Amino acid sequence: MPIGCTPEASSKAPMLIHYLTQPVLTMIINPSTVTVHQLQLDVLHEINELSKPRQGYLEMEVDVRLPSLSLTPSFTKQDICTVIHDNRISKALIYFRPKYTLDNNGRDALYADLHRAALAGGDRLTLWGRGKAKTQVMYIRCQCSIIYRGSKVDKATGKILERSDYRNATYCNDRKNRRHGQNGRNASHRTAIARRLTKHEPRCPFSLAVYQDDNGYYMKSTNCTGSHQFHP
Repeated sequence: MPIGCTPEASSKAPMLIHYLTQPVLTMIINPSTVTVHQLQLDVLHEINELSKPRQGYLEMEVDVRLPSLSLTPSFTKQDICTVIHDNRISKALIYFRPKYTLDNNGRDALYADLHRAALAGGDRLTLWGRGKAKTQVMYIRCQCSIIYRGSKVDKATGKILERSDYRNATYCNDRKNRRHGQNGRNASHRTAIARRLTKHEPRCPFSLAVYQDDNGYYMKSTNCTGSHQFHP
């Protein structure tokens, strides 16, 4: 019995201690639980946002020319995706700076700049041939829209093939990283797939068609799409 306490007060002391410590324990545990739960909700929200349509960001020095107006060329840094969206009805032509030569070197340099601008905006592009139009020199698509064409996936079912020479992780600064796969087979030890597995899966609609004439390289606002969707 505590000194100076009656028997009734002494019997209630453990209950009082439990009542005082319970809120403290709740205050210690609940914040972390709430934080983890909130992080899970934020991750799920971001995953859902990737499947929704969004406008890309591709900043380049371009000159927007309307067929009905004849103005002096003026090249300024603009978001090409916004220009495409705002000039869909006006049938504007989007010209790039004339620093790109009208040959394979100039074409490759323009694509490299477009690729870097897309990376700065958070997307990755891929060159998908020259296109079908007579004066078209590039057909550019979002990397997420391309169907995977390798041998790691069953083309009939779209499922990843289980192979013994793949491993789920790699090692850094470790002798285990020097090991090889199956004898007599040249294959990667670690694999991942971020593209569509079959044509039935939804694809990203982003695409750019680049043409050339005597004034340089240009795009038409009517047959380009500057929005992304269905990103993994």
